Amino acid sequence: MAFAFSLGLWLGGLLSVTDTASAVALLGGVVGLGLTTARMLRHWIVRRRIQAIRQHRDRQDQLADQEERRQRYSVPATTPGSARPAD
Repeated sequence: MAFAFSLGLWLGGLLSVTDTASAVALLGGVVGLGLTTARMLRHWIVRRRIQAIRQHRDRQDQLADQEERRQRYSVPATTPGSARPAD
């Protein structure tokens, strides 16, 4: 009887430790999943921000190039006072 009681205590303690270890592993997995998700989200946000900055810079460069071409190739408008008088 004492052996069965001792075996029962040992198995109960083992199951308790196993349950605790299982719970710790589960919590560790949840924490790891949360950290991985946060890291992936942060990388996605940074990538989107960098992409938006590059697109904005490209658009600004295009507008500056258009303005430069417009100024370079535009014909100056004549003012009424500078027009050559008719003969």
